[in-house]
Amino acid sequence: MEGEYRYVYFPLFLIKNLFTAKDAENGISDIFDVGIYNYSKQFDIDNLSAYRQVIYCYYRGGLTHTLHSNLQYLYDNEDLTLDEDFNGFNSDGSTFEPYELDEFVQIASTNNKLRDLCLEFYKMHLALQSLKIKGNIQRILSASKEVLRIQCKTEAKYGREPSVMLKTDLIFDYYKKSKSSNDILILAAYSGIKSIIGKKEFAGTTKQMIVSRMIGAKSDKVLQDFLKDKTLKTIFDKYSKRYWFDKLINELRIRDFIRSKITLKFGFKSRMYLSCKLDSNQLSSKLAENWNRNKGNTKLKLLKAEEKSAIQLFKKLTTAP
Repeated sequence: MEGEYRYVYFPLFLIKNLFTAKDAENGISDIFDVGIYNYSKQFDIDNLSAYRQVIYCYYRGGLTHTLHSNLQYLYDNEDLTLDEDFNGFNSDGSTFEPYELDEFVQIASTNNKLRDLCLEFYKMHLALQSLKIKGNIQRILSASKEVLRIQCKTEAKYGREPSVMLKTDLIFDYYKKSKSSNDILILAAYSGIKSIIGKKEFAGTTKQMIVSRMIGAKSDKVLQDFLKDKTLKTIFDKYSKRYWFDKLINELRIRDFIRSKITLKFGFKSRMYLSCKLDSNQLSSKLAENWNRNKGNTKLKLLKAEEKSAIQLFKKLTTAP
């Protein structure tokens, strides 16, 4: 399971919180919380295990406020039989098999809201357990749902929001350790680049796109709104300059966030190709493969070869004055 679920993902716009929140730790916490919530959705679970865990946490603590209130009502109403003597354990305390579990299964089978709350809680429990971290499920769920609420509002205005997918150990490292402002900048830039590459091995991009993404803006329309914030505008203006941008990209390469970079020029324009997986030789080979596969590129090569041949023929057929 550890190898299967190595990534968490979060909406791109959260990157701006690294710069605009009260402090960077709050911005990282937002990313961490929604990342854990999204991570929890990947777990396949059975309802019975979820209900057992919910009852266990009722006795031992740790339920969300809503779930605790729901269970308290059921116990007070005697729909569930409270085990006041052993709190769901057998007499020697070796196993947890609450005798109200069957009652709970019956109630949840006709109460979809209670069922869904239980499944959500148990998935969060498994996510934290899988990552070997302790966390307040109530707090993480509340923060995550607020982010998702903002995401719905953002997407209603700007359209679908891209996701950033990062390794869980990277996010957790930033979450549990204080980081310098430069470290925060590196995380923002790396997250922006990852949102461009996605699940692909590499992607072509531009300086403008990278600097926009590193402050959480997915498009020019979003960028113009984000630049009304003085802090974001200062960062954007600084790293839009060639010197600071090159310095940032070089640091990402030195710290192994980016494995390879190749810039190709096409007439007066250039395009930067980046990969977090491929080394420089591998990236070069992949670019060549893509170029050769493109029928338009193949036809262009033939046309240029014909033109070159025609020029050579002209030179042979004419004499110098």
